[in-house]
Amino acid sequence: MAENDEPTRRREIDPGAPQQSGGHQAAPTRIAGRPPSSSGKGAESGGLGPTVINSSSIPHTTFHRPQSHDHPAGGPEAFQPVTGWLVAVAGPGKGKARPIFEGRNSVGRDAEQRIPLDFGDTEISREKHFFITYEPKKRFFHISIGDKANLVYLDGDVVLDSKVLNEGCEIEVGKTKLRFVPLCGPNFSWDEA
Repeated sequence: MAENDEPTRRREIDPGAPQQSGGHQAAPTRIAGRPPSSSGKGAESGGLGPTVINSSSIPHTTFHRPQSHDHPAGGPEAFQPVTGWLVAVAGPGKGKARPIFEGRNSVGRDAEQRIPLDFGDTEISREKHFFITYEPKKRFFHISIGDKANLVYLDGDVVLDSKVLNEGCEIEVGKTKLRFVPLCGPNFSWDEA
């Protein structure tokens, strides 16, 4: 159906509408669908009159597309497959999972982090609390400290330098405990898939 053939919307000129630049009147949008009442009364007085919305009074809103965690680097066309997951097993996000991507992944509670732990645990730094890196040539995952003073623990020991992550190990950050679940490793790589 063509745009002008749409039966439920009509544009009408309202003599009382504010003028736009150039002397043109801002045309209100009349939403049809209810016939006007025979008494001429609007909906506010019990009649079934039309609803009129003046398009010049509707604020314009700009929507910003959030960073895509499915394609965290190189834009939407970049191939950034999941290489593993962090699964919350204790704390505010219990039962939720976050994907790990190839390369260096910053972890924090801010939505702009490559791995956002936005579960409501305010003891997790907003940015770069720690890093998880998947190195595709040797197919290893590593955990390393972040840029903040807050600590992160791997299987009960504080992380002070880079450590290899093994399947099922537990990462503790703030009130949150995460279980590491790899997809890639000795038996699988996206390069060979």
